[in-house]
Formats: sequence, structure tokens, C-alpha cells
Amino acid sequence: MRTLTAVVAGAAATSALLLGPASATAETLREGAYVATIQVFSSGETYRVELLRQADADQAVRLMNGEVTHPGIPIGDIVRGSSGVNTGYDWHIDPATFHWADITAEACDGQPHEVSNADEWKVQQYCPWTIKVVSVTPES
Repeated sequence: MRTLTAVVAGAAATSALLLGPASATAETLREGAYVATIQVFSSGETYRVELLRQADADQAVRLMNGEVTHPGIPIGDIVRGSSGVNTGYDWHIDPATFHWADITAEACDGQPHEVSNADEWKVQQYCPWTIKVVSVTPES
């Protein structure tokens, strides 16, 4: 069972949800998914990903809170067209393929706006190397 233990808010910090223990479940959960907002350091741009697995949501919260640094590279397959939760873009990450990695190919590193240019972005995945998780919220 997934648990929501507290809401944290700060004047200078983004509101965030603290999720229950990682051991709660790691199975794929469509109902009750979370959305992580991720900032790419080099540009300051943000994008959003849907997190279906509790383990991915838990890791996002740990990264956001500075409790861990690895695995810390978000990676998943790019879906063109509907932006899903990734509003403001013409693409989103397939939530079924999303996970956190320690190492990825440099070819999938870049800025969110670069992924929008399908003629220039030649790989199927997106995996920005230097990121900060700025929020994790229940999907509405």
C-alpha cells in the first residue's frame, strides 16, 4: 500500500510530497501515479514525467531532498505528439519506460527544447545528466 506521510513547504523551496517507504511496493501502479518536475541545470528548463512505479517516485523524492545522488539520471523513451503531463512540449516520456540510471549514453543528454526538434534529435530516449528534481506530486 502506498502512503503519503507529509507535505513540506518552504518560502524558497518548492512544495513537495514525502512518500511512504520504498518497500511499500515497486510494482507498476497506473492509478495513483505521481508527476515529477525536473529542472535541467545547464538551461534552467523544466520538464515533467509521469512516475508509475512507487520505487521511481520514492527515488525522485530522495533526490529532491538531497538524501541520495545516485541513481540520478532520468531516462525513458520519447513519445511524439501529445505532451501528456509534459505540458508546454510536443513530446513526453513513455512512463512505462521511465527509470533512474547511474550511466547513460551521451547521445540522449540535452535540453528539453532540443527534444522538440524531431529532425535534430536522433535518438529515441531522453536522459539529461545534470538535473534537479523540483517537485513530486500526485497525478491529478
